[in-house]
Amino acid sequence: YAKFQFNNGEHGFDNNVMDMQTIFRAVGPSFKKGLIVEPFESVHVYALMCELLGITPETHDGDLQIMRDMLLIQDQENEDEKEEEDDTDKVKDVIFQATIGLTAVVGVLFIIFVITVIVIAVKRRRKTGVKM
Repeated sequence: YAKFQFNNGEHGFDNNVMDMQTIFRAVGPSFKKGLIVEPFESVHVYALMCELLGITPETHDGDLQIMRDMLLIQDQENEDEKEEEDDTDKVKDVIFQATIGLTAVVGVLFIIFVITVIVIAVKRRRKTGVKM
């Protein structure tokens, strides 16, 4: 029995050669669609998985910031803020439109009231025979 590999973990491949790099494909609601990223070390995947699962990672050598650009989370926070602003704007628009509508209704009712009062006054004067 001859031992050919003395150092475990040294497979003899050069990790810097692109053909030796692995493929990382991510699909799901947390990832941007159609995004192509620069190569990264697989040590960063642990931080990414912990982020997606919502758990606190143990001490590790990875860096989530390297992987964060592929996530929708940071975009979603910005979108949530925009949606809140949009919702606020929509509420303001609805209030403005309601105010305009109610003002128009009150204006029409006031005009009808004034015309009715004038018509009633004219009819009473004609009935009593009072001349202006």
